[in-house]
Amino acid sequence: MTADRSLDAFYILVCLLGIVLLHWRGSRRIDLDSRFLLTWLFLVAALPGLSRFFVDSRFSDLLNSLESPADVLLPLLWAGLFYSLFQSIQQRDLRQSEASLRRVIDLLPHQIYAKDRHGRYVVANKCVADAYGTTVEALIGRSQADFHPSKEEERIFLEEDRRVIDLGPGSAEPLTSVRTLASSGRTYQFAKVPFEIPGSGEIVALGVSVDITNRIRAEKELRIKDYTISSLAAPLAVADLDGTITYVNQAFLDLWGYDSEEETVGHPAGEFAANPAEAARVIACLHERGWFVGEFDAQSKEGTSFDVHLSASMVTAENGESLCMVFSFIDVTERNQAFEALRRSEQMMRAVFENATHGLAVWNAERRLVKSNARFAEMLGYTVNELIDMSSRTFTHPDDVARQEPENRKIETGEKNSYAIEKRYVRRDGSPFWAELTVNAVRDARGKLEGTIAIIVDITERKRVEEERAESQRRLNTLVDNLPGFAYRRKNDSSWTMEYVSNGCLEVTGYSPEQIVDNREIAYNEIIVPEDRQRVWDEVQRAVEAGEPFILEYTIAWRSGRRRSVWEKGRGIFSDGGDLLALEGFITDVTDRVRAEEERRKFEAQFQHAQKLESLGILAGGIAHDFNNLLMGILGNADLAMDRTSALSPVRNYILEIEQSAKRAADLCRQMLAYSGKGKFLAQRINLNEIVDEMVHLLEVSISKKAVLKFNFAANLPAIEADPTQTRQVIMNLITNASEAIGDRSGVISINTGAMSCDPAYLTETHIAEDLAEGMYVYLEVSDTGCGMDKTTRERMFDPFFTTKFTGRGLGMAAVLGIVRGHKGTIKVYSEPQRGTTIKILLPAVDEPAESIEKEARTPADWKMDGTVLLVDDEETIRVVGKRMLERSGLKVLTASDGREAIDLYREHAGDVLCVILDLTMPHMDGEETFRELRRINPDVHVILSSGYNEQEIVGRFAGKGLAGFIQKPYRRQELISSIRQVLDS
Repeated sequence: MTADRSLDAFYILVCLLGIVLLHWRGSRRIDLDSRFLLTWLFLVAALPGLSRFFVDSRFSDLLNSLESPADVLLPLLWAGLFYSLFQSIQQRDLRQSEASLRRVIDLLPHQIYAKDRHGRYVVANKCVADAYGTTVEALIGRSQADFHPSKEEERIFLEEDRRVIDLGPGSAEPLTSVRTLASSGRTYQFAKVPFEIPGSGEIVALGVSVDITNRIRAEKELRIKDYTISSLAAPLAVADLDGTITYVNQAFLDLWGYDSEEETVGHPAGEFAANPAEAARVIACLHERGWFVGEFDAQSKEGTSFDVHLSASMVTAENGESLCMVFSFIDVTERNQAFEALRRSEQMMRAVFENATHGLAVWNAERRLVKSNARFAEMLGYTVNELIDMSSRTFTHPDDVARQEPENRKIETGEKNSYAIEKRYVRRDGSPFWAELTVNAVRDARGKLEGTIAIIVDITERKRVEEERAESQRRLNTLVDNLPGFAYRRKNDSSWTMEYVSNGCLEVTGYSPEQIVDNREIAYNEIIVPEDRQRVWDEVQRAVEAGEPFILEYTIAWRSGRRRSVWEKGRGIFSDGGDLLALEGFITDVTDRVRAEEERRKFEAQFQHAQKLESLGILAGGIAHDFNNLLMGILGNADLAMDRTSALSPVRNYILEIEQSAKRAADLCRQMLAYSGKGKFLAQRINLNEIVDEMVHLLEVSISKKAVLKFNFAANLPAIEADPTQTRQVIMNLITNASEAIGDRSGVISINTGAMSCDPAYLTETHIAEDLAEGMYVYLEVSDTGCGMDKTTRERMFDPFFTTKFTGRGLGMAAVLGIVRGHKGTIKVYSEPQRGTTIKILLPAVDEPAESIEKEARTPADWKMDGTVLLVDDEETIRVVGKRMLERSGLKVLTASDGREAIDLYREHAGDVLCVILDLTMPHMDGEETFRELRRINPDVHVILSSGYNEQEIVGRFAGKGLAGFIQKPYRRQELISSIRQVLDS
């Protein structure tokens, strides 16, 4: 084979080999168009050799034809040319990838760089170049000493870089340090790891430098307040900005198993974690965003691991500078994404982006989404691929578009490079959620906007909590403002200066909160009435000193001047050191309750007094009833004896004295019955003015000569239904008492009459308040200018046998009370010592006109008649005396000792009996039962009831039952005969 043919065969072989390599190895880095062009060039180069080879020779002569070096060199040159072209294409793609990575790194706020063993920069981001005042291109290949000559710093950094490089790429932990540069005066935190440059095998020191000058300055200026948390149940710890523990409470020591603070204070926080790296990430997270919540794997003093819930926050001053870190072991932990992003490679950065707990998104200049992490897609309910190329408005709530638009405009015009807002996003299903959006602009070297990077944090739960807190505060304010009173917080000074009062203060005190707070118009202590001020102060101080709540009732002066009763409950608020900070409590108006309690106490006193009077009345009525039966025998026999005794007989005077004594005893019984309300009432419609006017001459004679009577009668006075005799007794008793109150001094007694409408409130304040109906009452008012009465005397003035006079029986006012009560009236008393007394008697008015007062018609004592009378009484004396009285008038008398005997006698003599005189109270069968049985025997029977009680009470019980008449014991023969005559005449 000739040399030319051998060369053609070799060309063909090299070209085919180039095509194979191009499509096998180059397909990963060379696009399809470039591969097609190179393939065509290979074919064109091999075309002349192919044509000659297949025409002139066979392939088997190829190997034997390679005789000259030139035959080999030229094909190798062609192969080298194609390989160089292939390498340049690969390097172009690599430069594009590196440019994208560098753009992201240049956006980071920290210095990222790589140095070789000689301290020269191999890689550096824009932040490093800015620190030296140069460009990245000018920085590469030069060391720190080229910009800021400092042999000592250069030596330290060079030793540190070489120590990192000597660790080798397998080292897991970075080499960290903190140093202040003498050249700039700023303090940096350095973190370096060894890194092997791919392809070259060279190991460099890859580092991150964080400027912590401001943090160091804040630490120097930091003044941590005393949190006074040693008594809290939750384990708490405080650390400085480097993570060194400065304080722990007792709960922390108990949980970790330490005996004292000395074992914990001054130690790094990592010593208390099972994994120190976790503690480092928490601290880094606090520096980055100021708070941390997560689960934490802790390690006790004995080395055992246990889980805690950690809630940590960075405490900042008002100017935003960080002061310290506070750890409360409550919630979960999470990794320090930012620190991991700075330490790891490009792949780790992408992993952090994809796995971030917050939404991350990249937008182009047209506001179209070009990249999103899974979290942001999950928030919106889409997949990552579905989000690509979607507009930012698609996810924004319509109501928030206009609010965000001005911020976007400022980014686009270059006015701002970042902004943060809270906005609502709309999920795929249409449901909204709140998010905190932070947007940072990405610009090229000329400042042109290329896009934005957004961090989206779901704050729906935080918003919900804030809304619930706001709603809770609103409800609390509404509740406090609507309470029947007001809440307060005040100082414990002499004025009780109010620091806070709720709106109810205006209703209780008449002053608005603005007028009372800080004593702007009046101090609260001045609102308390003077007589209660010292007592309230003493009780509050006693309770505060004892550490107890105080409960008070006192009186305040309302703004208008009227007095109100208030109820207060409060307590002292103390600091953890035991110092009194303020008083807090609640005050409400209890005026109505106090008034109701006073009225209740007054009513109870009146009720008890009424019960006492009722009991005494029952006793007096019983005694008078039985005593009347005895007097019946005395008066009856005296009356009979007088009829049989000659006017010249010396015995007649003794009989008269017996009769007079018996009459006085009968009068006493009538007073007792009057007191009990069971006296003899012969009620009729009368005019009170006529009764008083009728007694004028009698009154003028009976009163003191030094007393002057004055009358004031109301015209057109309504009538009252009353017993004239009892009414006269009331008037007489009142005038007599008034005269005795004036005594030997000169004075005036005024007698007034009138009518007034009385409501329940007025009647409740009277002496007899029970069972009184409201309406029109006629009153008799007797006033004197005498000595008056004190409270004790007023309370006992109606008690039987109570008197303030040296002599006297004391039944006068007791009888008045009984008469008035029996007439359904009441009494009102006004009296003060040395200022006189006024007693007002009120009796119910009636609409019908008054009747004329007729004198009682008397039957002659010698009146005679025929017939039989049945006398029924359980007292033998009454039966004997009554029989004698009736027989003196010509009547036949049948007597019975009880109701049964009376029934039997009546059945036997029913045709002869003119009338029956029946006692009301008897054993076996009382008068009421006997009356019914007599009516069954003879419906027309004439029955006259006899009793020591009054006629109204008895007749009322027999109303409509055919009762013929009534006679009250003790009675005389003339009264008995008159009653029988009236019955028979009717």
